[in-house]
Amino acid sequence: MSGVKFEYNDILKEYLFKNNWIEAPLYYNNLGKTLRFDLISKPETESVEKIFSVFDDLFMDSSDMFVVFYGGGGIGWWSSKHYFQWGKLKKLFLEKYNSKAASDWVEPYTYVVVYQTQRKFFKLKKYLDDYLRGRLMGTDIMFISLKKGATLNLYDDRGFDLFSEDVDFLRLMYKRFENYIIDYNREEIKKALNL
Repeated sequence: MSGVKFEYNDILKEYLFKNNWIEAPLYYNNLGKTLRFDLISKPETESVEKIFSVFDDLFMDSSDMFVVFYGGGGIGWWSSKHYFQWGKLKKLFLEKYNSKAASDWVEPYTYVVVYQTQRKFFKLKKYLDDYLRGRLMGTDIMFISLKKGATLNLYDDRGFDLFSEDVDFLRLMYKRFENYIIDYNREEIKKALNL
C-alpha cells in the first residue's frame, strides 16, 4: 500500500492499557507474563552484558523501538531525551490516563508520552551508566518492541522487568538468563510458565 502512512497510535494504546497494563510495576501489573531480573547481587560488568543481551533479543539496530515515558504534571520526561540521538525521536502522542498506582500515599502517574525511534539512535551505554548509579530519577520509561510483543522496564539499579505476550519467548529468556531471575518471584514465574 504505497503512499499510505502507517500510524501506531491505536495499536500502542491498545497494547499499553487495554490488552495489558504497561505501567510500573510491570511485573505485578502483568503477572504470568513478566520475568523479573535481579542485578543487586551481580557484578556491574556482568549486569551490563546481560542488559545488552536482552536489548539485542528485542531490538535490531534498525528495529522500531517505542519509548514510553510516564510522569505527573510536574515531571519533565523530556529530560530523558538526551539518551537519544538529536532529532531521532518522533513523538506519537501524549495522553492523560488513570493510573493503577493511584492511592492516598502514591502520587499517580497521570501522563504517558510515546515516542518512536530505532535502537541505533538510543545511547544505551550512557543510559546504563546512569541507571546502574541510580541517576535515573522521576520518570518511568518502558522500551517496547511491537514486533516481539515485548516490553522492557529498567526500574532501578536493583533489576528490571521483561514483559511478553509470547509465553514461548518468556520460557526461552528464562532458560537463557535463569541465574538472573529474582529468587523472591522465581517459583511464581516458573509456575506461570509451566517450567
